[in-house]
Amino acid sequence: MMKKNTDLSCDSRRRRLLAGTMMASAALLAPLVGRAAESASAADSAPQAAPEEQKAAGESGHQAIEEITVTAQKRAQRLQDVGLSVTAFTGDMLERMGFRDSTQITQQVPNFSYGTPVGQGNNPAFAMRGVGLVNPFEDNQEGKVAIYRDGVYQGTLAGQTLQMFDLERVEVLRGPQGTLYGRNSTGGLVNFIARKPGDQLGGYIQGTGGEFSQIRLQAGVDLPISERIRTRVAVDFNQDDGYVKNRFRSQNFKTNALRGNDTNTFAGRGLIAIDLSDNSDLLLNVHGARVDQLAPYYQHQGVLRDDGSFCTSAEMQQIGGCADFFGYADKDGDPFAGNYDRRGVLQIKNVGGYAKLNVGFSNDMELTSLTAVETFDKLHQEDTDMSPLALIEPDFGVNSNQFSQELRLSGGGSNSKWIVGGYLYVDHRNTPSLDLTLFDDAASQALAGVPFALSFKGRWQQRTTSGAGFVHLEYDVTPKFTVVSGLRFTAERKKFRYDVFQNDLGPVAPGRITDTSNSFSGVSARLNLNYHPTDEQLYYLAFSRGFQSGGFNGGFAIGGPLGGFGKEILNSYEVGAKTEWLDRRLRFNVSAFYYDYNKAQLLDFDPESLSNVAVNVPQVTIYGGEAELTALPAEGLSITLNLGLLDTKIKSRPGEVVLGGPVQAGAPAGTTVDIRGNQLPLSPHVSSSGTVRYERPLGGGRGMLGAQVEYTYTAKQFFSLTNDPILAQGGYSLWNFRVDWTSENERLTMRLFANNAFNKVYKVWTFDFSPDFGFVQQFIGEPRRMGGELIVHF
Repeated sequence: MMKKNTDLSCDSRRRRLLAGTMMASAALLAPLVGRAAESASAADSAPQAAPEEQKAAGESGHQAIEEITVTAQKRAQRLQDVGLSVTAFTGDMLERMGFRDSTQITQQVPNFSYGTPVGQGNNPAFAMRGVGLVNPFEDNQEGKVAIYRDGVYQGTLAGQTLQMFDLERVEVLRGPQGTLYGRNSTGGLVNFIARKPGDQLGGYIQGTGGEFSQIRLQAGVDLPISERIRTRVAVDFNQDDGYVKNRFRSQNFKTNALRGNDTNTFAGRGLIAIDLSDNSDLLLNVHGARVDQLAPYYQHQGVLRDDGSFCTSAEMQQIGGCADFFGYADKDGDPFAGNYDRRGVLQIKNVGGYAKLNVGFSNDMELTSLTAVETFDKLHQEDTDMSPLALIEPDFGVNSNQFSQELRLSGGGSNSKWIVGGYLYVDHRNTPSLDLTLFDDAASQALAGVPFALSFKGRWQQRTTSGAGFVHLEYDVTPKFTVVSGLRFTAERKKFRYDVFQNDLGPVAPGRITDTSNSFSGVSARLNLNYHPTDEQLYYLAFSRGFQSGGFNGGFAIGGPLGGFGKEILNSYEVGAKTEWLDRRLRFNVSAFYYDYNKAQLLDFDPESLSNVAVNVPQVTIYGGEAELTALPAEGLSITLNLGLLDTKIKSRPGEVVLGGPVQAGAPAGTTVDIRGNQLPLSPHVSSSGTVRYERPLGGGRGMLGAQVEYTYTAKQFFSLTNDPILAQGGYSLWNFRVDWTSENERLTMRLFANNAFNKVYKVWTFDFSPDFGFVQQFIGEPRRMGGELIVHF
């Protein structure tokens, strides 16, 4: 009874804190007096703008929308001058929104989605404009949305959930990006750009505390050594106890912890900037990161009625209404609790670095060399069945070593700019642990009718060698009309080997079952027609072509070799406008696109091997658009609204994708299902987001008070090609609230926040195990998280 009263008291305090935060926000939004946005961010590896150029002020002296300088075309440009569909965030924007890792950037980018097929903190499944999701379950795959860190490609999926700290800005480029960037990416790319060393001693310390015993500490400091040598060091530590309760207690679990989906991460970065001469400089970066926490927990959804017949999709969506093939049903109705018998771990380690050398010549040409190495090690021990039985216990892992070298020479004349270069990428990875154990306790063995546990043990190795040459040209036909073109040829070779050491589950005998290689090559192209009638208006037509290399499936080869898949090709046609109005108090950017998507690499499930496999679907069509509006309607009030519209349609013929299972359209396992006309996974028809911020000076040297509201809306989306309702999430909205105070000298900031303030329950992934085990795996997004932050600048 005492425990129950304590819980009620905690809930009451949380409700009062949330109500107080909302009331404070409403009170602060009432007056329309204050100040607007911060100064613009500097360009990556570009000279710092003069103070007068950093002022976000219009010609008449009033406050205006801040300028963001981006390097989307490998040179410093105003965001509004780039004839591409780009969304960018400054470091100040990111800090105010409180993003913790790279997946959260999708909350404020239209037509950008992500899922968590293997749980929070692990391999993310990014999809941009519907293009994504090759096979995030297999660590030998690469994503369709490329992730870059300071222009360095992060090839391993385990390295794409980056901790976001001490960033200068983030740039999101939509559509095929293969002419200027190192790896062809049909979906697009995201570039996370670290804050560079400054020439004065200073920095910041930031502390965050919140629900689930969260403690997060960040710090960044500039340590100049001389006029020509500057350094910066930054660290980030984040820990909490998790938000999923484990109700099950057993000897096998071997822990006193009651919660899963916890966080225990650490990342650090050191940079050295050296001015070698008046026209050459060197930037060195060394970084490392660690994830060491419990393997994520999922929710269990059975597919059988009490009489043994299959439930309908509607019945399955009623919590606790159905059981799996072994009689277990999670009936407590709590989406953040379950019975988990395994204490698995998720451990990821990363160490890497790069050297970036810029050498300028007297004829205004510049040579850039970017040399980088990255290593990743991952171990994931999953409780797949999410039940008190030891039914399915896989171990996944990867050891990855990558090297990349980019050389580019740039120059130009009075009406032209050009870049030529080459790129080399070498990636060697293997799995130290590809193990699967079924029925690893007496209870599950009795239910399955087997005398002992069944195991599969295997290992794969993969080596990728890729080389490319590229050219980029911008030519001003007139002062207002520019033609931008780009071309890249890529040749790639992949070697793949697969060994089976034990297999109690299928016909494949131990031994080497695959030792093969394949080559892929292709051309990426870009043609832009940019019309710039005034400094405030840009209209563009764009064609781009991208391709993604094929590869090999590296899952559990229980029933036979899993084979490979071919390359995909995407042709994009886009029209857009970037405009500013009312003396830069209103910005409106809009784009519309059509994708001709051929041999699309999509995710399927092979019921014989219990593995996910990538397959090529002949044709997919995608069209849609984005609109992004930023406005300063009154002093101190800023509004940003984003809208994404998307339609994706699979055009394949029936029988080309092997699906099956009671959930998947009621088809028996191993049969084919017609998926023509279906929507791609992670491709909602509508996505919308926005922020409203109001700031008001308190006067008398008492600082500045601010309030911010953020929302995200995602329409119904599917997590499977079958578009089955149980493998989907209906439309939902998330709301975040923040109240902050900043001292007059801007050295101290205090903030209260409430993320997912209305405690919305929503799925970020589902996976169908019904053909063989009778359940669906569901991953639920984070519940409400409230807390406070303190930031000290020095």
